[in-house]
Amino acid sequence: MKHAFYISIILILTALDIYLISRLAWKEYSDDSIGGFTQEYVVSNITGMDQLLKNGGLTLDSTAVFKPDDTACGLFEDGTRRYLVCRISQYDCDVCTDYALEKFAFVNAEDYGAKALVLANYPSGKVIEIIRQRHSAAKAIGFYRMEDVNLPAENAGMPYYFILDDNMKVNDVFFPDRLLPEMTSGYFEKLKEKYSAMNSR
Repeated sequence: MKHAFYISIILILTALDIYLISRLAWKEYSDDSIGGFTQEYVVSNITGMDQLLKNGGLTLDSTAVFKPDDTACGLFEDGTRRYLVCRISQYDCDVCTDYALEKFAFVNAEDYGAKALVLANYPSGKVIEIIRQRHSAAKAIGFYRMEDVNLPAENAGMPYYFILDDNMKVNDVFFPDRLLPEMTSGYFEKLKEKYSAMNSR
């Protein structure tokens, strides 16, 4: 009987511990905080790492690019070595596209030894021109139409940034999140550090 009593006490205390821990965990979750970081921050980091692993180092299987007037052109014909790309699509969230273009418009691509470029997946150049006109700050950036490409990132339903080199190789993929603007700023700062170091060699 004495053993049964002690076992019962242990079980009750264990159950109480589990209950208290679960309540604390739920409070952390409901307060949008995980280990001191917001849930959005954690999820965005995980998503970013996942996309880097899936897309980094892949080579685009298409070089078919069109100007807004739908005439074909080559991306690297003028001797450009590297592009900083904002990829947008008709399938992306509109608010996300607006945010991605807004942030992209104020980036100085020369800091990365690159040219800024928007590659848009839309049915016609006319639609792309409307988008370009709507974002006055981005008017100086080249907008080109490029249909589906062989990147897993295309399936995310969100705009994304990446570096494209003259071998059509993709690197440094990043999904800007309007809820975490500091992460987008941090991405561009890290890019600047990386390519400044590379260009100085």
